[in-house]
Amino acid sequence: MFGRLFNFSPFEKEVKDNCARIVEKIRQYIRDRKSGKRKSSVSNNSDLLSLFLKDPDVFNEDSMIYELIDLIVAGSLTSQYTNLVILGHIATDPESRDKLRQEFSQFRTDYQQEHPECKDLDNLSFINKVLNGENSQDLEWTNNVIMEALRINPPAAMGGN
Repeated sequence: MFGRLFNFSPFEKEVKDNCARIVEKIRQYIRDRKSGKRKSSVSNNSDLLSLFLKDPDVFNEDSMIYELIDLIVAGSLTSQYTNLVILGHIATDPESRDKLRQEFSQFRTDYQQEHPECKDLDNLSFINKVLNGENSQDLEWTNNVIMEALRINPPAAMGGN
């Protein structure tokens, strides 16, 4: 029985190696931030890592790494669940899907009139380069769909795994 604890299958070794690579990538990013080689992209350095770095007596490098991993995983699961609910709604409600498409199309047309340099972008490029937290608030129907999905199926009510 004890031999099994130390004889990893090829898959288990791959998972272990991948986890070690993730930890090292995060460790290097933290060190780059500490040294000033990389900067926060959040205004006023108000991201969590900046807050962790301000209190090294509480957050050593290892605790920062594992806190960040926990936050990434937790955020990924709740976002994934919410996205599934929204996609299910869009797939089953053609009227809502049409409203979303019309709203996005109008938003894109209006934006491109003000910013002609964006006229040649395909939809995905437009979303990646233009859409942000501030101007996405202009997409009223989209925000309503998101808020309704969160109201009907709040991710915090999912329970633990």
